[in-house]
Amino acid sequence: MKHLNIFCISLLAFLGLMRASQAQAMVEIKKYNAGTELTGSVSPCLEMPEWQDRIECFSNLCEPSYACAEVLVLEATQYHGPVAGLRTLDDLLVEPNIFSMATDGHEFAHIVGRTQAKVKGVNGDSFLECPDDYLYGCPHGFFEQALGDSEGDTVSVSTQICEGVETHPVQRSRFYCYHGVGHGILMAKQNDIYETVRLCDGLPYPNAMRGCWQGAFMENINAAITGQDRESVFSDKDPLRPCNNFPVKKQWECYENHSAYLMKFFDNDIVQSARSCLKAHKDTMPACILSLAQFATNPGWQEVILGKNPEFGGQGSFLKNAVHICNQFPKETQHQCHMSAMNNALNYDQYGQAVGYCSLLPEENQLQRDCFQRLGNELIWRGKSAEEVAELCIGTPDKYVANCTTYGEVKVFAPPKLADDEFAWIDDGKHLDLESDEGEKKGILVSIKKILLWPFGIFKKSDDTKSPLTQTETTVVTDASKQSFVSTQVIRLQNKQFVPNEVTINVGETVTWVNDGEDFFWPASDVHPTHELLSAFDAKKPLKPEKAYSYTFTKPGSWTFHDHLNPASIGVVHVK
Repeated sequence: MKHLNIFCISLLAFLGLMRASQAQAMVEIKKYNAGTELTGSVSPCLEMPEWQDRIECFSNLCEPSYACAEVLVLEATQYHGPVAGLRTLDDLLVEPNIFSMATDGHEFAHIVGRTQAKVKGVNGDSFLECPDDYLYGCPHGFFEQALGDSEGDTVSVSTQICEGVETHPVQRSRFYCYHGVGHGILMAKQNDIYETVRLCDGLPYPNAMRGCWQGAFMENINAAITGQDRESVFSDKDPLRPCNNFPVKKQWECYENHSAYLMKFFDNDIVQSARSCLKAHKDTMPACILSLAQFATNPGWQEVILGKNPEFGGQGSFLKNAVHICNQFPKETQHQCHMSAMNNALNYDQYGQAVGYCSLLPEENQLQRDCFQRLGNELIWRGKSAEEVAELCIGTPDKYVANCTTYGEVKVFAPPKLADDEFAWIDDGKHLDLESDEGEKKGILVSIKKILLWPFGIFKKSDDTKSPLTQTETTVVTDASKQSFVSTQVIRLQNKQFVPNEVTINVGETVTWVNDGEDFFWPASDVHPTHELLSAFDAKKPLKPEKAYSYTFTKPGSWTFHDHLNPASIGVVHVK
């Protein structure tokens, strides 16, 4: 995203916007400072090399409190940019009790985004300076500020920002941008999903609308996760609300984000959830199934599903369990389920798992052939070279090698086509821009992949929040530079990736995560951001480079994890 070329607005208009924005930012500072005054500049603190010294410096600028932390983050952003603002937030969260910060940082990151829009102006270059840390809080806050002031400016401002994006594939890149618009509008409109979708309708063409709808519905589910179910939006009697309240052409983007709410409604019963999808409109029902099906090959969610339906387990392996789960879906939806379950394995870069999944499917009705063809199309869509595709398809039965290694026709489940829809949907590989630079192409695909991998929480209707963990489970934070590891496995964070990202241990053994990167990290159990899959497995705070975190596993299962500060960094620990 850092290499996007944004079209230039006129210099005079830009300077005028800058002057107005900087004045607005000072108003924001004064608003916070009305109750919290800084005794000096935050700049000297930011120049200190050690986080402990920076924290002490921050504490001398104002009485440590949540309000003080807001001002520190805001001022760091105003004078040094959004990266400095988020790094200040990292520091404050290392010892969250000092500033009374019981937060995962997302709302603080919104402050960074809002300030960036005010100081640097509402334009593409300014937007692209926002890092995606803390669950895209800065981009969301940027659009919240840009779009929240005046409905009349929403379309023009959004179009100005997103239509300047030129990274290949261009339309997918702009789709990502408009996705951020949807998040921002919903936040600005205080979670009014109906008003937000109406504003999305004013965008210049169908792909822009779809991106905006998708972002809005995703943010809407996030609101439900945090307890804002809202009677006017969701319903205790109709599990398909609010999706079935919208015109059919808008329902696809709603249903593809709706699976977590269905699991909440039906107390984690995936079969009942899938049956409820059959009541959706025939043109958008596949989105409901596709959304649920990804849980079959998500290790954390599979554990939840088997906990609810133990009879689904015992098939002999994780993949066989996943196939069995899809086979419990309504018969007319099983093809969709298998395609989505395979595809989700790719989302965790488990290419061998995807090949293995397809190999377990029957050949009747071309199911196995379709699975390998879908796999091949996905690998090409993700920017893999011919050599990489051939390597990743190793293990494919001979008669399906051609399907796995070349693009081909396969049944695609996609949203209803809008009138004058000038752009292909994201799932249509025939419209790839294959002339783009491979590095740029991979970069934007990774960015879009992060968005489409929205991590939903695990819901229960009861108030029982007791952890199934035993008292013997332990977590330890240590200094990696001084530690001789006695853990069974060591996982290192390198270039924002866990290496290795999959390990197998026995019950009672320990895994240690080491920060070999240059930024803070926060290893924790899925599901982001609640970490409730295995709640004791949580570093609880950002850890600086060279720090290590250890956890002893006492319960068998496949425990997925991520970096809370960069949820795209993922892995899994298999405990026997």
